[in-house]
Amino acid sequence: MSDPSNFKDEEIEQLRRQTTSRRVNVDYEQQQRARDLLLAARTDTPEEFQTRMTNRGVDLNSDQGRKVMEAYWAIRRAQQR
Repeated sequence: MSDPSNFKDEEIEQLRRQTTSRRVNVDYEQQQRARDLLLAARTDTPEEFQTRMTNRGVDLNSDQGRKVMEAYWAIRRAQQR
């Protein structure tokens, strides 16, 4: 007998597309992080977003942290239009 899979059908399909894709040098993890950042910026309050970034290891007082917060505010401004 076979054990049931721990993966959802969508996850399996996504992995299949990634492995059979003809695109070379695509960083799927980076794409996922960018999608997560965009979703968080659209839905989180500034405090929630800062907490989320801190939990991911982003130092908000560093150059990277300032760029992340600038991106957050740019996304929020674009969303209000």
